[in-house]
Amino acid sequence: MVKDEDEQYHLFNKNKKWFKANLHTHSTNSDGELSPAEVAARYRQAGYDVLAITDHDFFTQTDDLGSDDFLLIPSAEYHPVNKTNPYGKNHHLVCLNLQESIDNIAEIAPSQLIKEVNGQGGYVIAAHPYWLKQGLDDLLQLDGIKAIEVYNATCEGAAREFSDQLWDTYCTKIAPVATLAVDDCHFHSEREFAKGWVWINAEKLDLGSIMKSIHEGNFYASSGPEIHDVACSLLPPNKIGWRGLEVKVSSSPAVAIAAITLRGGGKVFAENNETITFGSFILSPEIPFFRIEITDSAGEKAWSNPIFPNRMNFDGVDKWL
Repeated sequence: MVKDEDEQYHLFNKNKKWFKANLHTHSTNSDGELSPAEVAARYRQAGYDVLAITDHDFFTQTDDLGSDDFLLIPSAEYHPVNKTNPYGKNHHLVCLNLQESIDNIAEIAPSQLIKEVNGQGGYVIAAHPYWLKQGLDDLLQLDGIKAIEVYNATCEGAAREFSDQLWDTYCTKIAPVATLAVDDCHFHSEREFAKGWVWINAEKLDLGSIMKSIHEGNFYASSGPEIHDVACSLLPPNKIGWRGLEVKVSSSPAVAIAAITLRGGGKVFAENNETITFGSFILSPEIPFFRIEITDSAGEKAWSNPIFPNRMNFDGVDKWL
């Protein structure tokens, strides 16, 4: 977060740029319908800035597909064995920023695979856990993951596109991690294409800057709405000395803006078939984290990553928790 001269913390840096990314898709190197070059062309034509081609158990080489205004992140989707779940016998782990292929996936424990990817400077995402019929016990095997997909467009065909409840549970009971909305597009149907994405707030469009922002959580997930700003400030003490954390959210037109947390939180609704672009909340500064969720008139959503009050260093406040 970025602190301004008025003692407000802002979720995003207004001096950085925004880049639209799809971080889960497939080509003919696994079970997709289009070649890597054709996949890249489709996303570039659709206005995306960043793409990860994440073929199943295959490290697709994309060095010759990018340009100064279109970045490809070297990636794969690996499937280590899940020995505890008869309905989802393999984990699906989207692995971004790989330096080299990882072989013998069936022989590697999930935690060891994640450790190896992280050792390469990579970033591991638990893909579509609801579609995999997974629960918290499955995700407990995935020590070291950095994110969980909250929305997967392709899984909508099985009515299992949202994993928000499982993401919330993992964040609450295990560790707060980031979230992504993705296409997981195989180009079997246009219904899979350009339905879920992330907006990355980064210095510039190169691999180092984009991955730095991803690792730092400087992005949000969306299937439609935009999160323009989340501004946090510490209120003066009330009559009993309590100081609330005021959270002001601005967005594209929405029918609801929510602040979701372990306790407290709230939701602001539009009325009379209108829309809103602003919502404010008073939260306890003692909560470990909160997140913002936007819903538009079409039912599409945007999700912030977890936001941590105890990382905000307000003047004159020595301790939060």
